[in-house]
Amino acid sequence: RRAEAGRRAEKGIWIILHNGRQISTGCGKEDRRGAEAALAEFIATSHQAARRQRRLDEIPVADVLAIYLTDIVPGLATAKKAAGRVGRLLDWWGEKMLADVTGSNCRKFTADRTPGAARRELQDFQAAINHHQREGYHREQVLVTLPPAGEARERWLTRSEAAKLIWACWRAREMQNGKPTDRMPLRHLARFILFGLYTGSRPGDTLLASYYVSSDRGYVDLEQGLYYRKPPRKRSTNKRQPTTPLPTSLLSHLRRWRERGDDHVVQFNSAPIQSVKTAFEKALKAAKLDETDVIPYTLRHTRATWMKQAGVPSWEVAGYLGTSEAMIEKHYGHHDPNHLKAAANSPQRFPQRNNVQPSTQKGGAA
Repeated sequence: RRAEAGRRAEKGIWIILHNGRQISTGCGKEDRRGAEAALAEFIATSHQAARRQRRLDEIPVADVLAIYLTDIVPGLATAKKAAGRVGRLLDWWGEKMLADVTGSNCRKFTADRTPGAARRELQDFQAAINHHQREGYHREQVLVTLPPAGEARERWLTRSEAAKLIWACWRAREMQNGKPTDRMPLRHLARFILFGLYTGSRPGDTLLASYYVSSDRGYVDLEQGLYYRKPPRKRSTNKRQPTTPLPTSLLSHLRRWRERGDDHVVQFNSAPIQSVKTAFEKALKAAKLDETDVIPYTLRHTRATWMKQAGVPSWEVAGYLGTSEAMIEKHYGHHDPNHLKAAANSPQRFPQRNNVQPSTQKGGAA
């Protein structure tokens, strides 16, 4: 909204349009995900989905998703993100019936999105449909057609690249009017990178690491040298968050940061942060690394790769990172210096050829 002279009077916000009414989500224009979650919550609370058995052509997809939002989503560890994905599903599928869930429509839905995002949203859609069927509200099997899974990221940093990235963060200065100032806007990112490289933690876990016990944050115990990844209040999921020892070289950094009065491993202006996406992109430019190839999650790939290059057994790497041994073997096993070495060093001498020549005499044995 703007004042008469054209000056902006109010910042843009997302609203829900319902029966001619405008309902504020309370989310600014940059917070689309929050607005989608607010839409999903509004539908779940305002729409009374029919809970009885019906034919597929009588069941609105909106009913299926509303029941899923009410019954399942609140209990998920990532409930807000799941609600946002359901909100995006409602945008496209909300006016369709369950009988309209066909391969053709699934491919049309995918065409409007990146394959990765479409696959994750359609997985939620399949979960919602399965829940609806288990509750007895429909009997037929309805299958969602998923786009192919993307190739797993194999990118990892060499030690030289990691050093360049950290130094780029440490030395970066804020520029004003073309001149550097005394502000160091990326030093918090240097801590993020160091912690990620040493512990192999997921980016979200790194941002939640703190020096004090809290119900919603991971705990870095500097006395015992242990890192309790999983916040006490968080439900366990398939993404395991095991308690692991902290590397000795990292502990010295952490103790020094704590002595400066910090409460969290990564913080900016004395406060924890929610995302490093923008800062990470700036650091990649400064270090002259490919911004499309390296992401915060690359730090976890790098830690796994370095451990395998050092010959650490896959079961120990898996335990340290909180994943399965099979996954480590599949994606990182080839980095082990002993990988296939026995096959490569098997006897190299070829069998000698039989020098007996076939007889040329008539009736002779060959």
